[in-house]
Amino acid sequence: MKKALVQMRGILPIMMGMVMMVNLVMPVAMKGYKSLFSGNMVVDAIIASIVGSISVGNPVTSYIVGRNFLDQGVHLAAVTAFMVAWATIGMVAIPLEASLFGKRFALVRNMTNLIFSVVIAIATQLTLNLL
Repeated sequence: MKKALVQMRGILPIMMGMVMMVNLVMPVAMKGYKSLFSGNMVVDAIIASIVGSISVGNPVTSYIVGRNFLDQGVHLAAVTAFMVAWATIGMVAIPLEASLFGKRFALVRNMTNLIFSVVIAIATQLTLNLL
């Protein structure tokens, strides 16, 4: 119990910084998101992955944001990339993850998820185009 409390005391400042960062980035990211996208499937997926990775959130919330994007006319590939990145990448959580699991692990995991969020988005769009 003592070890857990000591570790929690070390992690708490990082967690608080992470929460504050998310609360600062989200309103800015949500304001002008439509103007970020060009209509090009690949470019939009890359941009959406980056925006989604910065504005980290839980998977349930990503459905609401994704529906909002679709209603505003954002390309499905961009919405998919955003949702995958939103739920799996945590740019603001990297310091916390690095302190717990190591810098290399945190960077490799997040970069892999960033790449695969684009791949999954493009594959989803291409698959739906076939149907």
